Amino acid sequence: MDKKSVKINAEKIWHTLNEMKSVSISELARILNLSIESTALAVGWLVCENKVSIGSKNGQIESVVKTPIISVSVKLKDMLQ
Repeated sequence: MDKKSVKINAEKIWHTLNEMKSVSISELARILNLSIESTALAVGWLVCENKVSIGSKNGQIESVVKTPIISVSVKLKDMLQ
């Protein structure tokens, strides 16, 4: 996947996250018709831009938009499939 595609997906995710309170990575991927891997890469892009932070909660990777607070989570098993 090239840098331009990751950035485009990150923009789609950013707009979607601003409309939703909380969503899992797998659900976000389904909504946007992206693979889990592409979704995770794009969330990583948003981390690099300091728009979201990633942590772990209850065995899940959680991404939180800094303003407004919105969370995205993925079960580790989803990432490994």
